[in-house]
Amino acid sequence: MAASRRTKRTVCKLSVVGSAEDPLDRIRTVTVQSMMLGQRRNVLVYLPPDYFQTQRDYPILYLLHGGCETELDWFLRGRVQTTLDRLIGEGRIEPLIVAMPNDGLYGSGTFFTRWYDGTGDFERHFLKEIVPAVEGGFRARAARESRAIAGHSMGGYAAVTLSLRHPKLFCAAASLSGLMMPASTLIWGKWAWRIFGPMKGRGEKYRQQRDPRYLVARKAAWSVGLHLNCGSEDFLRQLNRKLHRQMERIGRPHEYLEFHGEHDWKYWREHVVDALVFVDRQLHPETTE
Repeated sequence: MAASRRTKRTVCKLSVVGSAEDPLDRIRTVTVQSMMLGQRRNVLVYLPPDYFQTQRDYPILYLLHGGCETELDWFLRGRVQTTLDRLIGEGRIEPLIVAMPNDGLYGSGTFFTRWYDGTGDFERHFLKEIVPAVEGGFRARAARESRAIAGHSMGGYAAVTLSLRHPKLFCAAASLSGLMMPASTLIWGKWAWRIFGPMKGRGEKYRQQRDPRYLVARKAAWSVGLHLNCGSEDFLRQLNRKLHRQMERIGRPHEYLEFHGEHDWKYWREHVVDALVFVDRQLHPETTE
């Protein structure tokens, strides 16, 4: 009961009554009044085609955006709702709920993590406010084996690190063109230091605990299914290849795919399919051959 009261205090959600006939009627907005950030934050939620025709619960995927973007980008630029409807209609994936949160909209991107300088705990906001709000507002199976996370670029980094830091919450993670290391000051300048701390000295351990290259070696998180894909012309391809080779060396199970393409929405629109198919296999292991 206490969890239910907490959800009601922090969430303003639209009615979940609707019709399957209008695809846009299956795109909903959840507004979370964040006590941690002191602001309202929106989550866009995709409901599968049969949502209003059944009373069953569904697995859930959290789909994260990239730097300088919002919860709208996967919907408007990625057109992921069309891809989901098509894959479900073709029987390539089972119906699921997909939640697209924003990262906190601070600076050029928060990386969905707790900032080293203490100005924002965006990791805890996501785990303790966003996840309960979404799963309390829709018929989602609130269990590890039914919960996955994915994203592109900054969101790909966050999907990998959040799942590996919290393996009891997620059964799978997928990254498209992810930044497979904490952001460098060479590209992000002062923001990188504020988020991840110094690369050496006092902040080195803090940074390491948020580094995919360190986290994939933690056997406690090997139960999380991992998928990485990246474009062969993407400026982040070498980081993805190195992480793939590292996991091969240590025997860490994962799926790595590389396709022709760059760091852009043309690539992500096409290859989110590969991530979704992988996630579906992890959510429904009993149906895989």
